Amino acid sequence: MVTLIKPPAFRKDAVPVAEGWKNPHTEEIVLFEKFTDEEINAFYEAKNTVKGVTTVPTVDLAAQVETVTITQEPVIEVEPEVTLTATVDTEEPIEVDGSLHEMSKRELENLGRQHGLELDRRRSKAVLVEELTDHMEMKPIEDLSKLEMEAIGRRYGIELDRRKNKETLLEELDDIRAKAAPI
Repeated sequence: MVTLIKPPAFRKDAVPVAEGWKNPHTEEIVLFEKFTDEEINAFYEAKNTVKGVTTVPTVDLAAQVETVTITQEPVIEVEPEVTLTATVDTEEPIEVDGSLHEMSKRELENLGRQHGLELDRRRSKAVLVEELTDHMEMKPIEDLSKLEMEAIGRRYGIELDRRKNKETLLEELDDIRAKAAPI
């Protein structure tokens, strides 16, 4: 006895083939299952029985198989691999010549990093400038992080060592500022 197969609930008009359920309009397999010839024939037999009249289309899966012969080797084109690299040098201190509004977003981001602030370039340039100026103007020197102190030292051409404690870095910054300040 062959079990009667039923189409999936999401595609009631699907028809069975050896690979599974096929959309009759697009010929696309909508649900992969393995069916035997007997199961497929039993499906059509049950479907076509109407009030005692039976018309049974038989399906011969062997007749559905096409033989394809390849007479030429396939040509495979390989594109050369291209690697793009970009580097952003954040070690160089950025000189602010004029307005922050004249700087590019990348320059603003690098300047922000030198001040210990990570800016998001996806935001508008006006927002980046506002965040950067707020950050630079609002902090007294005692509230700066070691990274920010190191960035200020670089602006004056001095490399501060972040491994030192904060008080030592503050003293070194005060010395730098005293030497740079006009008398």
